Amino acid sequence: MRTILAFLFSLSTLVTLAQIDTTSASFLAEAQLKAYNSRNLEAFLAPYSDTVKVYLAPNKLMYQGKKRMSDTYEYLFKTYPELHCKVINRMVEGNVVIDQERVTFSKDAPIVEAIAVYRAHGGKITEVMFIYKDMPAPSTPKK
Repeated sequence: MRTILAFLFSLSTLVTLAQIDTTSASFLAEAQLKAYNSRNLEAFLAPYSDTVKVYLAPNKLMYQGKKRMSDTYEYLFKTYPELHCKVINRMVEGNVVIDQERVTFSKDAPIVEAIAVYRAHGGKITEVMFIYKDMPAPSTPKK
């Protein structure tokens, strides 16, 4: 009986895993969050399109392209070893994910409250918009 139950449990787990859509906006947002928190640049960049556009609300284009994103986050990951983002709330509607975030740069710096809006198309995140509470976006390296 235990063997049958164990088999049925593993079968249901496999079916559940097979149903996960790795191209969904929700999956992509979660993947980049996990990589961000582990400061794994390659894994962080993987969910993004090569032509990703990153905005500061309401419509200021901060930069475009995965190369520029790579430079920006390589700088952040190296400069802030305690960098961590905690998602307080997540809303998903189709290809859009909206995260309410608390970002810690270092134990001595104030926590940054932010909203991140991710838009995905074709299995990649194509646009990100950041909305910051009481603080502008962190500086990025000059190119």
